[in-house]
Amino acid sequence: MKTDRNCLSGGGAVGEILRAIDWSQNPLGSVELWPQSLQTAAQIVLGSKFPMMLHWGPDLITIYNDAYAPSLGKKHPGNLGRPAKEWWSEMWDDLAPIFETVLSGEAFYVEDARYTPDRDGTQEEAFFTHCHSPLRDDEGRVAGIILVVTETTRRVVAERDLVQANAKLALEIAASKAGAARLDALIRASSEALYTMSPDWTEMHQLTSGTFLADTGSANPDWLTEYIPVDEQPRVTAAIREAVAATKVFSLEHRVNRASGGVSWTLSRAVPLLDAEGRITEWFGGASDITERRVVEATLRESEARFRNMADHAPVMMWVTDPTGFCTYLNARWYEFTGQTPEEAEGFGWLDATHPDDRAESKRIFLAANARAEPFHLEHRLRTAKGEYRWAIDAAAPRFGPERDFLGYVGSVVDIDAQKRARVILQDQNESLERRVEERTAERDRMWNTSPDLMVILSPEGIYKRANPAWKSVLGYEPSEVRGLEATSLTHPDDLAATQAALENTQSDSLPNFESRVRHRDGSYRWIHWVAAPSRDEIFAFGRHITATKETEEALRRTEETLRQSQKMEAVGQLTGGMAHDFNNLLQAMSGCLQLVGRRAGHVAGVQKILDAGRQAVDRGSSLIRQLMTFSRRQHLQPEAFDVRDRLLGMQAFLDRALRADIRLEFDLEAGLWPTMADPVQFELAVLNLATNARDAVAARGQVVVGAANVELRGENGLRGAFVRVWVQDNGRGIAPEASSRVFEPFFTTKDVGQGTGLGLAQVYGFCRQSGGTALVESAVGRGTTVTLLLPRAEAAPMDETAPQPAVMAGGGARVLLVEDDPVVAPVIMAALEDLGYRVTRAGSGEEALRRLHEGEETDLLFSDVVMPGEVDGIALAQAARRLRPGLAVVLTTGYSESRAGLEGFPVLAKPYRIERLAATLHEVLTQGKEPAPES
Repeated sequence: MKTDRNCLSGGGAVGEILRAIDWSQNPLGSVELWPQSLQTAAQIVLGSKFPMMLHWGPDLITIYNDAYAPSLGKKHPGNLGRPAKEWWSEMWDDLAPIFETVLSGEAFYVEDARYTPDRDGTQEEAFFTHCHSPLRDDEGRVAGIILVVTETTRRVVAERDLVQANAKLALEIAASKAGAARLDALIRASSEALYTMSPDWTEMHQLTSGTFLADTGSANPDWLTEYIPVDEQPRVTAAIREAVAATKVFSLEHRVNRASGGVSWTLSRAVPLLDAEGRITEWFGGASDITERRVVEATLRESEARFRNMADHAPVMMWVTDPTGFCTYLNARWYEFTGQTPEEAEGFGWLDATHPDDRAESKRIFLAANARAEPFHLEHRLRTAKGEYRWAIDAAAPRFGPERDFLGYVGSVVDIDAQKRARVILQDQNESLERRVEERTAERDRMWNTSPDLMVILSPEGIYKRANPAWKSVLGYEPSEVRGLEATSLTHPDDLAATQAALENTQSDSLPNFESRVRHRDGSYRWIHWVAAPSRDEIFAFGRHITATKETEEALRRTEETLRQSQKMEAVGQLTGGMAHDFNNLLQAMSGCLQLVGRRAGHVAGVQKILDAGRQAVDRGSSLIRQLMTFSRRQHLQPEAFDVRDRLLGMQAFLDRALRADIRLEFDLEAGLWPTMADPVQFELAVLNLATNARDAVAARGQVVVGAANVELRGENGLRGAFVRVWVQDNGRGIAPEASSRVFEPFFTTKDVGQGTGLGLAQVYGFCRQSGGTALVESAVGRGTTVTLLLPRAEAAPMDETAPQPAVMAGGGARVLLVEDDPVVAPVIMAALEDLGYRVTRAGSGEEALRRLHEGEETDLLFSDVVMPGEVDGIALAQAARRLRPGLAVVLTTGYSESRAGLEGFPVLAKPYRIERLAATLHEVLTQGKEPAPES
């Protein structure tokens, strides 16, 4: 049934707690979904002023009200909403049978049942009268228990104690009667009396005494007038009525008529004897003669009165305490001096009159002396009635009883303010010079102890005599550890000369100012800037820790050097980019000329051989240009399958030139090497980079080995499958272990500043990762380094460079608008196009070509260089031509090797290109009505 949370409304503090519980996380579920029977039961419990509790569900989740909470002790409120078994675990053996009975549908009622609940951390005996009734859910099934309970512990315990006391008294009476003769003889030989009284004390049944009181052996209704003086009778009868009404022990000190005449003091005590129903049947009592004690007490009171009178008229303040230190008396002089009242001063209130700065110490000294029961003496300031503070001496001696038991203190307080001030003035006068010296010493010591800089005193020979605490924070040494060491013993070997020179300079009274490295306790070194002040017998030196400054300067220097190297690399990149464009144009002109000569005179004897040599030179030049562009970071990866053995052996002459003459180059190439899939130019550059690093690491007459082998990986280094392993190994100085893990980081280098940018190995690692492999390094100091490249095996075979060239496609008289600004390249390309059968017109710039198109010049294909002077380059021209003539075929060419924005969607021929490739591209664009995919 869905409802609101009104069933938990009200209920006081417990109601608030219940409403705060997240019932959706409780076995009972959200309150809105509780059955109506549970909601009604909860409203009854929370609305009742009588202690009530209910348990519901299989776990018997608990809800109780404010009236029940006090009986739970520390179990409240943490057990609201918890299963009954969890929080009544110590009583579960007693409660489980009851709950089983009720859950079976039968009510359970018990009076004064004994349990041992743990309510405040320990199990204690308790008694309860309670009734458990079954609660039924909306379908009539028993689903819970409602409990109405009242705790009867106090009544049960009181009744039990009373019964035990009566039983004990009955036994005592029986024993007393059994020894009546002995008791009678004992009483008559002492100053004691025994008596029995009727339940309402209207008559005395019997009184037995010695010489103290007159005996009576029969009922005596006139006992009050015979034994009690008239003026005491009202007080005695009042005490009797109170004891009878409360059924409690009668006890009273009062005067009584003696058997021999006269009046004495007695302590009379009587206990009620009860029957089974708790009614008084008789009073049994005794009376003791306390006359002598009362006389002593009166004498003591008189003595105390005389003491107080004397103390109140004494010229000093006086006080008295009990053994606990509680002040029971202060004389009138104290109250006159401080203005306190007895209520304010007694106990420990006298401390409120002490100065706030002296209060804690005064209390500590007093309580410590009191705990040891020994004399004490202290000086502190007391507040006067006018609110001023004056110095006083507070002194006391302990009091002891006859058995040497400590009774407390009797003390005095003397105003010594005048003497104190005079002593201070005299002391200031006598110690003024000493104080000034101490102040200067203290100031020096403060500076010595708190300075963050190193301070040290040395002998003229350079022996540390004293060091300040900063040595601990800066260098890790305790000052005592430094004492006795030679200054040079902690100095870095490279700084010994400067340190020794500074020590020698102090002999000439100069003030040396220098920097040196000092060894830290952990073995490392810290930079210290020293300033020394020599004196006749000692040298005072101050050292400022400047390691952070030095490191910052070094980091800045390295950063500036790295920036310069990066700027150089960028400049080289820009330079090589421009050079590559110009060289590619030259190579294009040469290649075109060679091909035209071959087409027109290739049949002449001996010409073809010369043409082949020229073509090889052009191809090699093109490869060099790609290497230049790769070195300048302007060449994108162009992976292809290639033969690793052929590439490495082809690099031999290049590698020999890169290494020194005293370094022997060897190859260790496994037979049957697989082809690999990677950018061959980047591969060659990576090998060259590794060979250069090996050269720099090898001393005179070293060795560099270039090797390659096939390898199958099964998860090593995160790689799986077939790979070609290429390595470059040297026998140089090696790399330290802490640097080995960082060699592939950009800008990290183990070389000296100015000898490396830290980018070479990073480029090698990036090339391997982009190619689908990785790079590894193994090194040992003094034994050499091996850098390994893992490159994936190529699925396809390497391209055969000796394969026959495709047939040249004829132009068929198509009209081509050639846009080329280079006066050397343009005539060659025009001649090649015309030789192919095209009708060619040339524009020297993008602006000229665009103007011709606007003027309506007829053309079938636009063939344009990309990089040209002016505002309209090849890309802008191609885009404008497309907008002007959507069906116009466009082919672009460039001597730059890097990608340029805007080339997407246009076929691009990279210079230098062969006429065959040019013819095929133009023919495909013109005849098929679509453009081939751009060259990468």
